[in-house]
Amino acid sequence: MDEGGRMAGADEGPVFWTLTSAQERARRYAALRTVMDEAGFAALVVCSRGDEFMRGRVQYVSDIFQWAGWGVVVLPFSGEPAFVADPLWGLGRAQLVGWILDLRVSQDVGGEVADILADRGIAHARVGVVGLADVTPAAHIEQMRLASPAVTFEDATDLFDDVRAVKSEEELGHLSETSAILR
Repeated sequence: MDEGGRMAGADEGPVFWTLTSAQERARRYAALRTVMDEAGFAALVVCSRGDEFMRGRVQYVSDIFQWAGWGVVVLPFSGEPAFVADPLWGLGRAQLVGWILDLRVSQDVGGEVADILADRGIAHARVGVVGLADVTPAAHIEQMRLASPAVTFEDATDLFDDVRAVKSEEELGHLSETSAILR
């Protein structure tokens, strides 16, 4: 898959999906890490639901498209992010994107998030959960709290959504392209 979303070696044909540029990814991560620092969060746990709605936040930080199943991206203040997928959907699309190299499949969300946080030296900290009130299943939150008793999980949805609401030139270009399709 090249930067434009085309399969490697493909002739000029349709673009299946557009990947966010490395510069845009860096801009998003920098903006999120700025507000994480201001809020005192060592990481964000960005959640998506297991139905066909509410997956845009995970896609915003990963470019991973999910058609089914829940997903979680752990974005630490420093270091590389990780993605945990519901076994229902798996990692096929995640492996095509290449933004995130730490890809996991598990039924135990709390255990995986705890392992990811520990792997990144975040065992005693405040961690923001994006989608705490509107997306994340209560069972997943409980699993995270039980698996990471020294971590304080707090809602970071508004903080995240405020960053996501500010559009870059690249994002505005994608919105214009999408709008043109509907004309």
